[in-house]
Amino acid sequence: KPETFQRFFVQFDALRGEFDLRQYKCEPGLSVALHTTTVRIVLELGRDVERHAIKEVFNHLAISLLSELKSWIRVLARQYWVGLKQSSTITEHFHINMVTEKGREPVATVGGGRGYAYWKLIDADKWQQIGKNLAAQERPRTGQLFFCAGLLEISELNLGQAVINLGASCDLELLSVLQETEGYLTASEKPISTDLRNAGSLRFGQRLSLVGELSGIPFSTHNPNADRLIRELYGLRGHAIHRTRLPIEDETKNPSANTAQLLKHVEACE
Repeated sequence: KPETFQRFFVQFDALRGEFDLRQYKCEPGLSVALHTTTVRIVLELGRDVERHAIKEVFNHLAISLLSELKSWIRVLARQYWVGLKQSSTITEHFHINMVTEKGREPVATVGGGRGYAYWKLIDADKWQQIGKNLAAQERPRTGQLFFCAGLLEISELNLGQAVINLGASCDLELLSVLQETEGYLTASEKPISTDLRNAGSLRFGQRLSLVGELSGIPFSTHNPNADRLIRELYGLRGHAIHRTRLPIEDETKNPSANTAQLLKHVEACE
């Protein structure tokens, strides 16, 4: 499990002085908190690896392994960070000043946090699952990664890109189900429909209907509300790509896109 700890680093102005940062005592307004996660990777190298080649071998393997580890953490814990975020507290601070010929006059100090509480604990079972997946060299599905990318875009208030990623995640997950089903039917020598053989060329609604036909329970029957919302989401995706704006945007508000309206679609994607 990665080790997470917190250090304090002074603002850049202090670096120009003769400070010993290791002995620097933090004071309010003079430092920012930096959360650091350390992942230790130990590799057993073969005897035929020469000393001068160790760095090259290590970099390639370690970076690949770290990338896979972070991907599974994102997918299983729905986190776009590594570690545990306790709350969506204030993450940005702004000092507003009015500057005139007479000098600078403080107007206000404000803060805001764009994150939202949407994550799952990484408990012992999830760490064990991550380890098994890495050992088996299994990778998250592309649709899962698109979903997590959508969560990140929501937290940054990039809702146009968020609906593109979330819509793509649903489409890719449907395609994954259909491709796995085709593989199963091929192995069992059962008849395969023409649509299933050409699942990659089907539209989103056709894929969704075909999954319902194969399972015997249409998604609209299984979960009517989620069915309606993801179809609506895919429509929003089209608006974001082709019209460069979303129907849920309200130009009278800042930020213009309505995050609250999109979160119900996130639950539908799940």
